Amino acid sequence: PHTNQLLWDRSFDSQIRTSITVLGEKAYVGSFNGEIYALNASTGAGIWRFTTGAAVLSTPTIANNIIYVGSNNGVFFALNAMTGTQIWNFTTGQAAWSSPAVVNDVVYFGSCDTNVYALDAQTGRQVWSYITGGDIRDSPAVVNGVVYISSQDGYLYALDTTTGNKIWSSYTGDNDTYTNSSPAVVNN
Repeated sequence: PHTNQLLWDRSFDSQIRTSITVLGEKAYVGSFNGEIYALNASTGAGIWRFTTGAAVLSTPTIANNIIYVGSNNGVFFALNAMTGTQIWNFTTGQAAWSSPAVVNDVVYFGSCDTNVYALDAQTGRQVWSYITGGDIRDSPAVVNGVVYISSQDGYLYALDTTTGNKIWSSYTGDNDTYTNSSPAVVNN
């Protein structure tokens, strides 16, 4: 960043539509061809790849050396960050574009099946789900026991992290109801 010098670049077989997640010396990214790639963060060399079976628009999230990521075929994955081996998967009704949040060993994400999901981070067992009135394409913010997430029904939701019960919802005033922006929470 100090010299604007290109350190490396890497070509893929398909478009990259996720952000890159870096942990130590590894960089993780999903692609439109349904692959999750682990790369050497210093050189760009491939370390491993995992096939999801459909395009990946969900940015990988890493917690406790486990990668959490969704795919367009409605399957949400937990992978070993070192080896790319699948630990578990969870099937939603439709595409999982939402990038997950992991807090207190629970994974929170939304799906185009209109649900917000909370899964046990170690086992993939569903803790709860909450049905909204539209696709969920954005990513949740989880702060102080509350999951904040938007739905394409035009509402921003605040859900209890323990029960999944709605605390409140607020209409965004978006006339076409395409609320895709991920919420951010700062200073309450």
